Amino acid sequence: MVHMEDSLMIDKEDLLIIGSYLLVTGTFLSAVGESSIDADDRVNIRRIRDGNFIQAIANSFHGVGRTLRYEKEEELVSRLEIIGAYVQV
Repeated sequence: MVHMEDSLMIDKEDLLIIGSYLLVTGTFLSAVGESSIDADDRVNIRRIRDGNFIQAIANSFHGVGRTLRYEKEEELVSRLEIIGAYVQV
């Protein structure tokens, strides 16, 4: 029997993977907005804005995932990665 709580659990590695996919999606959307020669600049501005928003969400996933992964380690590099992820948000 599968409990509902077990099926909704997201592993710390999954957070990093989801964050990476979101980061790629947001970067692509922003790049399309920057390089598009659309007649309406408002559309391009919205693409850039939405892409940046998705990137911020992705960096949040990275920050949380790294915090959970390196929770027990006391390495300076691990701390810097975590701090860097949160600063990017």
